[in-house]
Amino acid sequence: PETSVEPVWIDYKKDIDQSTLGNYPLLSVQNKNNDLFSLYYHFNTGSYADKLLPIAASYLRFIGTQDKTADEITQDFYALATSFNVSTQGEESYISIGGLQENFDKSIALFHDLIENAQADDAALEAYIARLKRGRENNKKNKGAIQRGLMSYAQYGADNPFNYELTNEELDKLTAEDLLESLK
Repeated sequence: PETSVEPVWIDYKKDIDQSTLGNYPLLSVQNKNNDLFSLYYHFNTGSYADKLLPIAASYLRFIGTQDKTADEITQDFYALATSFNVSTQGEESYISIGGLQENFDKSIALFHDLIENAQADDAALEAYIARLKRGRENNKKNKGAIQRGLMSYAQYGADNPFNYELTNEELDKLTAEDLLESLK
């Protein structure tokens, strides 16, 4: 015999703790299932407001701080069993950090140290730009990428979101300091 499953509806006022952190709303729910944490930052700005933002978000993985190299930071996150991701869309940007609850404070401190004290690395930027250009060349042969471009063109015309990115010439003029400023 099967047991009937009844839906459990969320009461947003009761089930989600709501407070503020400075001027920003803070929503939280305690994880009662395991010893992991997930933290999300949401920003109401994205690549439409700043073309550098998606490049800067990806560049963050390749740089270090004044005290640590990029490899040392990666090893520190690994030792804490923590990962992070920075993503940017047209009108929004997200930062997600997740790991063991016991390492929450250390993980957040490590990420904030990276964001606040990131050091420009011209060699990493040059390699990253070369990778971006190679990816663009590959996309010219990718049927899915071509289809997305055509659909965007059909919907919006010549000035469309698919084309709203830095040109290769603009990438060549880009400096690491520009990207760090965009992140901050």
